[in-house]
Amino acid sequence: LRASCAQAPPRFQRSQLPLRPTLVASLQQLQARPFSSIGKIIGKVTGTDEDGQNKTQHKMFKEQITKLLDGNVLTLAEWGKELDESMNSWRMMIPGAKDSAEAKRIEVFRRILAVMSDEEKAKGAALLKEPQTMNAIGETANEEPQEVKLLIQRYEMLAQYQVWLKARKAEGKKLPRNTDEMTALAQKDMQTKHMKKMRARHRRF
Repeated sequence: LRASCAQAPPRFQRSQLPLRPTLVASLQQLQARPFSSIGKIIGKVTGTDEDGQNKTQHKMFKEQITKLLDGNVLTLAEWGKELDESMNSWRMMIPGAKDSAEAKRIEVFRRILAVMSDEEKAKGAALLKEPQTMNAIGETANEEPQEVKLLIQRYEMLAQYQVWLKARKAEGKKLPRNTDEMTALAQKDMQTKHMKKMRARHRRF
């Protein structure tokens, strides 16, 4: 979602480890994704003060955490339903909410998902390896292929986030309360995982 090796030559410092960016980068971009930015939309169009916006965003973040933890493995079809719900919620009834950049992005994603077949949705992130399919989907939806790619990338990020959250819960570990805490925990998890791999590799030699 993400010390040095004891007596193991060569000695690696944590800052030197080449961390894979997949999960950490994905979690760091959550604030840029429409599913987690609705709280910002509300604050902008209602003139809510910073404290009010923070409370709204905290509530939205908590709702997202709960849905991902309690739900089944996220699919493109299920994410599409979540986007539909977000745009049809009372929050979007606030004058000006649907005119925001975040809301318009969600509408683009909804148009793309609306023309995708069940088979295409079932492929999920694997569609990133099928540029021709993404181009065809974009043409049918009257959207640029890059928008289709962005949709799939953001879905992939959310799916990775769900796997990470469920793993932490199963292990009885602390769950993030906000995006900053989430990024810090993900970074720590990735560093720990990498250190274990490095130790295992050195034991073989």
